[in-house]
Amino acid sequence: MSSAITSMTDSPIAAPADAELRGKKSPTALEYEPPALIKRATPAQAKATRQLIWEAINDLFNQDQVVSREAIREATGLTMSKVDDNVSRLIEDEQIRRVKNGVFVPIPRYDPPRPVYGTMTTDGFFVLEIGDQVITMQPREARQAGALLAGQFVQFSNIQSGHDANYLVNVVWEELKRLKRDLGES
Repeated sequence: MSSAITSMTDSPIAAPADAELRGKKSPTALEYEPPALIKRATPAQAKATRQLIWEAINDLFNQDQVVSREAIREATGLTMSKVDDNVSRLIEDEQIRRVKNGVFVPIPRYDPPRPVYGTMTTDGFFVLEIGDQVITMQPREARQAGALLAGQFVQFSNIQSGHDANYLVNVVWEELKRLKRDLGES
């Protein structure tokens, strides 16, 4: 048995470890420093990781991709635990919101709205003031701008109606499941 131990210490693999331990006493608990793999990330590294994940979420969202945990992991190459930790912090910071389990969307951030005023002049011109900018439009230009803005309002209205309908369907579905359960039906 001692020959096996001797042969192991003579091997080239064991030599560096033996050289490190020769002449050194074993560290006490206060002197012990964990290996590099166990050390925590510095705040700068954590911020860089969160920024990388934030950029991946925005890139996926802007490309009309589903922003899932797996997609974020694939886009960044980070471990799932790092993705989950940073996604949780982004949700807490209200930078993203959870659409459903494992799927997220960024919350849009806009500058505070500027004051907007519109005036129709007696000669048919339309004056639109947005903050410090003043736009004077001929009647035809005002109609064209109105048509463009109307399209935005209709689109927003349709999106909101879809969300409201989905919410109501979900509420009715849950109530139906509860009633079936109470009646003993599966």
